[in-house]
Amino acid sequence: MCKSILYAVNSNTQSTLDTGSVINFGSVIRRYGNNLKLSDNNVTINGVGYYDIDTNFTITPLSNGTLTIRVTAITDSGRKRGDRCVMRVELPESFEKRMQEMLGDEYESYIESYDNPRQYGLRINPMKITEEELAEGSGFSLDPIPWTKTGYFYKEEDQPARHPYYSAGLYYLQEPSAMTPAARFPVEPGERVLDLCAAPGGKATALGAALQGKGVLVANDISNSRAKALLKNLEVFGISNAFVTNEVPQNLAERFEGFFDK
Repeated sequence: MCKSILYAVNSNTQSTLDTGSVINFGSVIRRYGNNLKLSDNNVTINGVGYYDIDTNFTITPLSNGTLTIRVTAITDSGRKRGDRCVMRVELPESFEKRMQEMLGDEYESYIESYDNPRQYGLRINPMKITEEELAEGSGFSLDPIPWTKTGYFYKEEDQPARHPYYSAGLYYLQEPSAMTPAARFPVEPGERVLDLCAAPGGKATALGAALQGKGVLVANDISNSRAKALLKNLEVFGISNAFVTNEVPQNLAERFEGFFDK
C-alpha cells in the first residue's frame, strides 16, 4: 500500500491539531500546488504531495476547539508510478477533447504539467525599477519569463508579498501565464486604451506602464468592489494617465464610440 505521512503519522491514523494549525507533511512525494486550505476550520496543509484518488482528509471539529485529521491512502492502480501515490486529475471529457484538438502534439506535455510544481511570477514596474535594481535590493532569485519582457519567476521562499518593494508598487505579483495577454498587446505611448474587464489590475498595470505616461488608459470593471481594488493597484503602480470606471460595456460603448485606439 502507498502511504501518506502527516507528521510521521501513517495512513489510517489520527492527529489532533489546534484550530489555525499549519500541517506539514513529513514525506512529500511530489508537490501539488502550494497548499490546500481548509477554510471552514482555518487549517492550512502545506506541501500537499501527490496522492491517489482515494486519499481522504476527514476534518472533525471537537468541542474543545481542536481538530481531528484522519488521512487515508490507498494505492491508485490506474496511475501508479513506482511506489508513488498519485492524485488523478479528472478533467471533463469534452474539455480533454477540445484541448487535444487545440494542442495537437503538445497535449501530452500539457497533461503532464498538472504534475509539475507551481510556478511563481512577478512583473516589475519599469517606471520605478529595473531587474538589476530589484535583484540587488530584494535578494530575490529571479529568472526571466520567456513570453514577457518584464516578467520573472521567483522562488516560493522569496515571499515578495512581504517585501516593502511590493507595497511601493515596484512589482506586481501575477501568475506567469496570466501575463500573456498584456505582453502580446501592442500598446504604444500616446494611444487611448480600454481595459474592459480590468480588475484586479494585472493587465491594466502592464498596459499603463507600456503607455509611459502618455495617452490614456480607461480601466473598467463591472464589479464595484473589484473596481476599488483596481484603483488601488493603479495608484500604487503610479499610473497617472488612467482613470477607473465601474460600468457595463453598453454604457461605455455609447459614451466612447470610436474613441479608443485599442
